[in-house]
Amino acid sequence: MIGPIYQTMTKWCFMLTFPIFALMFLYPEFLLTKIYGAQYAIGAPVLRILALGFVTNSYLGFRYHTIIASGDSDFLMRCSVASAGINALLNFVLVPQFGMVGAATASAVSFASIEVLMTLRLWKKQSMHPFTPLYMKLTFICAFMVVSMLIAKDALLLSGSSWECAAFVIAYLLIIRHAKVLDEAEIKMIAEILKAIRYNISIHIPRALRIHAA
Repeated sequence: MIGPIYQTMTKWCFMLTFPIFALMFLYPEFLLTKIYGAQYAIGAPVLRILALGFVTNSYLGFRYHTIIASGDSDFLMRCSVASAGINALLNFVLVPQFGMVGAATASAVSFASIEVLMTLRLWKKQSMHPFTPLYMKLTFICAFMVVSMLIAKDALLLSGSSWECAAFVIAYLLIIRHAKVLDEAEIKMIAEILKAIRYNISIHIPRALRIHAA
């Protein structure tokens, strides 16, 4: 029973967080400039590397809590020690030559390594993994969109303006809606959620208007 829940939660976690990752990966200069100022745009390669490393958390799912629930916490401690060791070693090797890019690479690789180790542990011990056919289809769609946007940025000299980011997110949502990456149970769940939202809106908004009018 846990396996299907783990697969569904992983797919939804990645599906909802992918637009954030994609914008950070595709338009790091734009985001850093808008949030912190133009002087921080030099950190764009660092943000891109860290985004790529940390997206493994949402892509591979809720392994940490699943392993904790299975009573295998000792393995998590060993993973943490191994990840810290990898991080320290890579920082020692990369930082003197590559500076902040080397530090970002060390952090991304060490973080991704612990995510992969936990995923392999779940697969080996409990035969659980998130890679259903629908999830692989979603993976292909997301990878295709990122590669396409990288090519378009170079070919069309896109700068990462607000309308480009909005267009990307809208295109992603439309593709997800029509690509059939959700199974019947998930579609029914969405329908029930929307039904509950419409019901609450129909109840609470008129009530709030009456109170305000009074």
